[in-house]
Amino acid sequence: GSLTSAFGKMILEEGFFHADPHPGNVYVMPDGTPALIDFGQVKRIGYKFRREFAELVLLVADNKDTREEYDAGIRLGQRMGIKFSEAAHEYAPVALGIFVLDWSRAELPG
Repeated sequence: GSLTSAFGKMILEEGFFHADPHPGNVYVMPDGTPALIDFGQVKRIGYKFRREFAELVLLVADNKDTREEYDAGIRLGQRMGIKFSEAAHEYAPVALGIFVLDWSRAELPG
């Protein structure tokens, strides 16, 4: 019953999630389960994006900084429709994914 599990289920399984999870909108019930209030801001995401987002999460979580992983990240970014300027480094999609999902990294590819 963790908050992470709740958001994982909302985003990856249901495709409909609470989009304003600040501390005032999250309570912990006596049994330890999270309770969300104020669903004034929600977001719906389609199956294709949920699948691609899940692939991105796994790519970042398992990243060993190999060229093969970077190439997979570049292809995933293209499938997701992410566009960068012509001057951007080829690893920009991978760097963006790591920046958003892995705050423990001191350096980004490229």
